[in-house]
Amino acid sequence: MGEAYLPTNLGRRNSGTGVLEASLESLLAAIGEVAETEGPIHQDDLMSRLAVAYGDLRVGQRIARHLNGALATGAQRGAIV
Repeated sequence: MGEAYLPTNLGRRNSGTGVLEASLESLLAAIGEVAETEGPIHQDDLMSRLAVAYGDLRVGQRIARHLNGALATGAQRGAIV
């Protein structure tokens, strides 16, 4: 029998001020933590984990655009595959 699936516990990030206020480095670190423990992970699930960790209630269009930008930057840097 396999291990039980547990989502990554990112705790509260950036004092819960929201994804839009978080630094790129903070977002990339959080993305890396989730990818390391849960990867591969669907992008929607990743965004939900990040939103909750940064104190947002949901992933709206602005947050999704912001996180997509962070993911693209991380991929350009070779930090995200």
